[in-house]
Parts: sequence; structure tokens; C-alpha cells
Amino acid sequence: MRLSDVNTGQSQELKGHYGWVEQLEFSRDGQLLASAGEDGIVRLWYLNTRQSQPLKGHRGWVRQLEFSQDGQLLASAGEDRIVRLWNLNTGEFQTLKGHQGSIDQVQFSRDSQLLASAGEYGIVRLWDLNTGEFQEFHGHQGKVNQVQFSQDGQLLASAGEYGIVRLWDLNTGQFQEFQGHQGKVDQLEFSQDGQLLASAGNDRTVRLWDLRGRQIAQFEGTRLVFNPDGTQLATVDGNTVKLWRLSTLDGLLARGCAWLGSYFTNSSVNPELKAFCDCLVEE
Repeated sequence: MRLSDVNTGQSQELKGHYGWVEQLEFSRDGQLLASAGEDGIVRLWYLNTRQSQPLKGHRGWVRQLEFSQDGQLLASAGEDRIVRLWNLNTGEFQTLKGHQGSIDQVQFSRDSQLLASAGEYGIVRLWDLNTGEFQEFHGHQGKVNQVQFSQDGQLLASAGEYGIVRLWDLNTGQFQEFQGHQGKVDQLEFSQDGQLLASAGNDRTVRLWDLRGRQIAQFEGTRLVFNPDGTQLATVDGNTVKLWRLSTLDGLLARGCAWLGSYFTNSSVNPELKAFCDCLVEE
């Protein structure tokens, strides 16, 4: 494991794990780095001193790490089917049990009051961290490998191996199903204003949805990120990054142009129209 300073270009090796390191996660304030993997040990690195503290308890691979938004907790989970919640002030931990298979995803809500966990067998669990109680959401086929809370914590998006995205209302337990991807969905992100949901899959498409389940746009790509104010969406396809404007007239036109992508392969299309659409996308 190496830690690099982007300002100086210098790097330092961080030693302590045995075997593969699968997960790395910075705390929100940038003072801590958590790492985990094959040896079942979570290591908490204090970046001002480069010293580490081992957090032991898991058996088997640790597949996921996540700091809470308030910086008080670290969640870890993996092949032992247990979520561990580490209190970063006291070093104590709490275990959340009940999953029947490996856990591949954990996510805190923005207010750090809820935790979602998911993995094998298509089950998503929603934990109330004040009471320890949970709800279970069923319906996915196969592994669930993505969960994401909306900004206001009222909705939870989930997706997995078979291309289906589900949007759960956490007050009612009801859901909407978004269909379009072929194969596994690798990423989910809400826009900052909570009005849009973007998904990326191994079918090499990024899809933009409204919260009614209607697909607004489709782009080529495998990864995505919204800018902080939600007015732009960046997509990655191979070594190309494209930036899409979402909140302007140009943005609306760009969505339409994205839908017409295959149409533009027709040689009879007016080249001026194709050039117009091309200029709406910044590479």
C-alpha cells in the first residue's frame, strides 16, 4: 500500500496487512484512512503520524468500508456476513447480524442515523443505528452490489447483477423498478437536488432517471459523477471523459442528442445536425 502526496509527488509505503488489500476509504476530514482486505483486519491509519491501529474481529475477507458522514463511525463488512460498527472515539464496536451471505455494500445516510447493507441473495437491510432495529427489502434477483441514499434520506436506491434498479420509499417500504441496463449495475448516484438518479453498468451505458422511473437520457460510459451543484454530469468511457450540462437548454438538447446516437450513424443524416449535437458535449 502506498500513500502519495498529490502536491509534492512523494509517496510513502504503509505496511501492516497480510495478503491483498481490497478496500481503502478516507474519512470526510481527510485525517484518517481505513484499509482492509484478505487478512480480515481493518486498519485505521492516522495520516498526520502514519501510525495505524488494527481493528480485529472479522473472519475472512473484508469487502466494504464506509465512514459515517459525521466522522464518528466506521462500518466494515465482508465474507463473515456481519457488519461491524466501530466507534472512532472509543474503539468499541457493535455487530449487526442477520445476513445469510457475504456483504458487498454498506452505506450511511447523510445524517448518520441509518445504515444500509446488501450482498448475496438479493436482500437489502436498513438499520436504525439508534435502536439496532432493521427492515428488510426483498425483490432483487442475485447479488445486490450497490446501495445509495438520497440527499434527504427518504429514498434508497439499490441495484445488482441483473440490471434492475430499485428505488425504495423508506417511509412506506414501497418501491419503483427502473429497467434498461443489460447486466450488472456498477454505480448509483443521486444528484445534489435529489431530483435525478444516475446509474452505470457493465453494458457500458450511463442512464439518467427521474424519480418516477422514467429514463431521461442514456450515455456511453462505465463510471459517472455529478458536480456539487448537480448541473453537470461527467461520464467515463475508456480513456475519454465527457461532461454533460443538465440544467440549461443545452443540457436538455444534449439529452435528446444522446438518445439519437445510433441515428447519427446513418450516412444520410444532415452533417450540420450531427455537428450541432457533437458541440453540446465537452470532451
